[in-house]
Amino acid sequence: MSFGAMIRERRQQQGWTQRQLAEAIGCTDGYVAHIENEVKLPSVEIAVALGRALQLTFEDQQRLLDLVETAQRQRVDQRIRTRGAVARGALRTRGGTRPPVQGSDADDVDAERIVSDLSADPDLRVAYQHLKTALANPRMRDTVLNALRAFAREGDAG
Repeated sequence: MSFGAMIRERRQQQGWTQRQLAEAIGCTDGYVAHIENEVKLPSVEIAVALGRALQLTFEDQQRLLDLVETAQRQRVDQRIRTRGAVARGALRTRGGTRPPVQGSDADDVDAERIVSDLSADPDLRVAYQHLKTALANPRMRDTVLNALRAFAREGDAG
């Protein structure tokens, strides 16, 4: 069961409308509809508020948070795949080569290029923030690093 289905099912069991649930957690009924349809992901704070309002047991609240976290990871993974495809396409358009780097300051040039790319693209800035957050989480660090290695291998093969 997905987080949206879980919320909808519990709301209906309580006999509540989306508007009533929205009022209970301090948001709009449209936002509740977006959450139930999984158009939007609730923040941890909203997920906890939903659990309280719907009187979920501790186990069900934990399950809801796990479902939301899984959906967040899937969205981040999809964004990374999408951005990777765009980047690979852009590299192919430019001939797939980077300008040669001279001397021992190769890391500085790569860092400058990364900063420049991040500054120019709001989507990349968001992806970078997600990446920083994921790498800071000890439980996700190895998974993220393995995904990045696989992504790099895919880019090298393409």
